[in-house]
Amino acid sequence: TVIVISLIVLGMLMLIIEFRIEHQVFQDPDTWAIRLAGFAKIIKKESRDVDVIGRFGGEEFLALLSDTDLEGAKVFANKVNKNVAKTKFMYKGERIDVTVSGGIAQRSTHVSLKAVLNAADEYLYRAKQNGRNRIESA
Repeated sequence: TVIVISLIVLGMLMLIIEFRIEHQVFQDPDTWAIRLAGFAKIIKKESRDVDVIGRFGGEEFLALLSDTDLEGAKVFANKVNKNVAKTKFMYKGERIDVTVSGGIAQRSTHVSLKAVLNAADEYLYRAKQNGRNRIESA
């Protein structure tokens, strides 16, 4: 059983988490709240008081990291990735493997927020194409 978490990371950082579930049992709607809450705790633990973390759509989260450059965003995304990897996500006594894929784009290098989102989404897609469980950036 694998759950894949995908991140889109922007200069002011944006994370989009996408769960891909390969076992029918884990598609139970009641388990979504458990998995999302577990992931949210990990993101919140790695964030600072000045950062804004919130849900952004279905399985997506938004993290706005103020005064964060590309390297800082990479550090944050990699810490989240490592913490997710070592966390035991459990459901009915069965461990759920969770991986993180991410794309990082910096706001200051794009003309608009939409352009940053599109760039980060492209990097996320690249991370998925390159085998998942990785962070990609410019």
